[in-house]
Amino acid sequence: MDPKENNQVIIFKNDDDDGKRHFTWSDYCHFVYVFKYWILGITLVFAIIGYLLISLWWNPGHAVSTAHVRLELPLTVTRDSNNSTTEIEYLDGSSYSMYDIISSSNIEKVIENTKDEEGNLIFSFLDAKEIVEDNAISIRLDTTTNANGESVTADRGSFQYVITCSTGAFGSTENVSAFVEALIQSTYDEAISKIPTNHLISNIPTNYTSLTPSSLLGELITQYQAIDSLYTELLDQFESTTEVNEGQILREVYNNGFRAEYASQNGSSGTIFQDLQDEADLFNYVRFSESNISSAVNSCIRNGSILTRRLDDTSRSMAIAFEGLNGLRPSIESGTASSSMQDQYTQYMTQYTTHLQRQQEILAELTSLGYRTIADESQSFYYAVEFYLPTDENYDPALDNGAIQHLLGTSEDDIQWRENCLAFVSEMDAYVERLDQSLEEANEVYNILYSSKPLAITYSDSSKFVTDGEMSSFLGAAAGLILGYLLSSVILASYGYIKAKKGIPVLADGTEDTSASIVPVTAETTEEKKEDEEQKDTDEESTIDCPSSDPNSTSEETPAAESAEEKTKQ
Repeated sequence: MDPKENNQVIIFKNDDDDGKRHFTWSDYCHFVYVFKYWILGITLVFAIIGYLLISLWWNPGHAVSTAHVRLELPLTVTRDSNNSTTEIEYLDGSSYSMYDIISSSNIEKVIENTKDEEGNLIFSFLDAKEIVEDNAISIRLDTTTNANGESVTADRGSFQYVITCSTGAFGSTENVSAFVEALIQSTYDEAISKIPTNHLISNIPTNYTSLTPSSLLGELITQYQAIDSLYTELLDQFESTTEVNEGQILREVYNNGFRAEYASQNGSSGTIFQDLQDEADLFNYVRFSESNISSAVNSCIRNGSILTRRLDDTSRSMAIAFEGLNGLRPSIESGTASSSMQDQYTQYMTQYTTHLQRQQEILAELTSLGYRTIADESQSFYYAVEFYLPTDENYDPALDNGAIQHLLGTSEDDIQWRENCLAFVSEMDAYVERLDQSLEEANEVYNILYSSKPLAITYSDSSKFVTDGEMSSFLGAAAGLILGYLLSSVILASYGYIKAKKGIPVLADGTEDTSASIVPVTAETTEEKKEDEEQKDTDEESTIDCPSSDPNSTSEETPAAESAEEKTKQ
């Protein structure tokens, strides 16, 4: 029967084209709300896991903290003619190395001894053995720029270092910075502890009263030069400093104290020791006493014999060195000499110069004793040595006026000489004590200056240590937050949808409601709906056309039959 003929409109309603139910956005939002507490909990767990993964796994293995630092420590630096560092020492003379800063002993000392204001160990959480074995800290010389703009390794005397640490071994960049500064402070304290009370020691022998004026004068000059060099070294280190005016105080002590005390008395720019040297050379002073003049004469004669033998040995060495020079000179002058020949030539020249200087000193000493030296015309570099006593008929006082002649003479000049000689020797002996006092003062200044020199640490970066390879732990937490939400929401929403599709309701807390008796709804396909409708139409037609088989039954007329009758009557 055509529905249009019966004025009926039939509407077929399907949820999907294929007749099956699908997971929709509204389903997702619904079940996210249902499982909101579960999703929130799982999301927080993932965020915590992300934070811990970055903090405890990634950063410890990948983060590296680096600092470019320059230090000032109480050390002495020795440089060559090119101003390159040849040696760095602690003030007690022991060798210093930049690796002292990160040595295992220094690391252990810092961990075991560094305490806060309350007396608690600051770095007790660190393991010295693990730091050393894992090479968690390293140091090297920094680079600098030369005149050509090229990057070159800095001179080790500039104390410019690059210190690199594995951040994970120390927990954080802040811990790295604090620990490295503690290592540097420990090295500074070690250097301070090695400052000797007596940096310089006296080199004047205790038996100086038995030395000749010439020998003692040499010791005094050496002692003065050592003290002067110490003050010069201190001025190099502290003259430009501004802390408590060390530079100004040092210049005052040096110029108006030490230098003024030993300044020349004859108006020259030299020292009093140069004045004494000139006086000793002019008057041929020797050490003696009024009671031992004869023994002093014998001592001078013995010294003369010794000096004569030394003069012969020195002259012989000069002749050998000169012969060697002559043998090599043609090759040197022609430029055909090998490097070994050039080295040999330099060695001969050094020997010749040294022996020549020593020869002149011996000749001067022999003359001061009263010996006459005459150059040997038959042999170069050799001298004949003669000695005449005042009683000899050949004695000429105008030519020989040495110490021996004065000691044996009886003239007023000889008596005055002896008096002047005794005064001169007494004056030199007094300078021994004065220099010892100056030495003590210089050592005190040295100790005070270096002990008060503060530790200076200069970083090239304002943050001190720069960390590379490190990720923010909060970034890991954010990633865990997002991942946790996505996974938990999708999985739980899918779980809720599956249960609902099976007819198992899910409560607001996300649990299943097993108390309800609900019949699952089965979605019918489009074909099944058509078959049902066709069957229904067939049943209706059968009801209208076929009378009841029961003869006693009373059939009611259908609305369609009534309508037909009404039409016939009309």
